[in-house]
Amino acid sequence: REHPSIEHVVSEVASILDHKADLDGALAQLKLVLRIREAKLGAGDHVEVADAHHAIGSVLERKDDLAGAAAAYQMAMAIKEKAFGTREHPSVALTLNNLAVVLTGKGDLE
Repeated sequence: REHPSIEHVVSEVASILDHKADLDGALAQLKLVLRIREAKLGAGDHVEVADAHHAIGSVLERKDDLAGAAAAYQMAMAIKEKAFGTREHPSVALTLNNLAVVLTGKGDLE
């Protein structure tokens, strides 16, 4: 079920479920995408793995799981900073912005 060749299809299914507001279904599919990407690319060295963490964070944020969203965004940001070598890259900045929104929502303003 986790063969790398199905990653694109699983990702598309997650997107469809997300658009239909089936956040639990989308989250399950995104977690499968993450497992496939980690198996294929490694757990902490590739932007595609970071993008999966970011997508999971986005769904968790909309489910009001702010702690889970923050953890997912932090993981995405750590990988992106390593990959791009800076916080100045637009992809890193987007994740940092989303993390800031979540932390603000949690009341964690430090």
